[in-house]
Amino acid sequence: MGQELPITDIRINRQLDPDDDLTALAAHISEHGVMIPILVDHEYRLIDGLRRIRAIESLGQTTIDVAAVALHPPAMAWIGRARQHGIEARPLTPRRIWQLYQATRPLIDATRAQVTRGTQHGRGVRFAGREGFLKAIGIDSESYLQAVTQIFRTSEEDSRKGQAAREVIDLVESGGISPYMALEHVRQRMSIGDVVDAPDQERVLTTVTSTLNGIEYGLSKLGLLSPDFDDAVLKDVMADLTRFRRTLNRLIKQLDKEHHE
Repeated sequence: MGQELPITDIRINRQLDPDDDLTALAAHISEHGVMIPILVDHEYRLIDGLRRIRAIESLGQTTIDVAAVALHPPAMAWIGRARQHGIEARPLTPRRIWQLYQATRPLIDATRAQVTRGTQHGRGVRFAGREGFLKAIGIDSESYLQAVTQIFRTSEEDSRKGQAAREVIDLVESGGISPYMALEHVRQRMSIGDVVDAPDQERVLTTVTSTLNGIEYGLSKLGLLSPDFDDAVLKDVMADLTRFRRTLNRLIKQLDKEHHE
């Protein structure tokens, strides 16, 4: 099915939950073997199959059947088969969905690049994008995937926004609240006057100055206006915008300096 690989060669970047009972899985593998190879990328980073690895180790074995898949559709096929083989797959939690999506994004991007270039390896491969991922893990809502990825991505930020996301992660994982409610909590925490950390302030001010640049550019392209319009008013507005933008740029530089000291 795949290739036998020493478990020590697999790059694993996550851990099982402490209360994860592998007894049934280990017994099943002892009797039938690993039905579905674990999935790794081209650098042997683990994508899917941590429970199978730990169960194999508990049996004293040091190698495991591995499927190294370079393109998105075959990888999703392996994940789909693993999800359907219930004895080897726990129900997916929001965090595991996030981890799987993070792990398979490079494969999705590689498939997109192969198909776009029309190279020999990619020829004949239909690019499925998120749809293929959703089908493989058994989720029918793209908006749910977006909410999950956004809340977990935000929780990794070193900012007030990230702190607000981390406050509700346990509730999301336990099913106490949905990812949608978690995102609403983050938005409410980021109300007026709530952006106080230098990195967040810098990002907000950079967005504002970019908008001001667009406004200035648009106003500068205006031709003759209505005779009833006082052109001097427009010149005053342009001057005020320029001064304000320069002030914001000075603030951004100061915040950047504070952030990197």
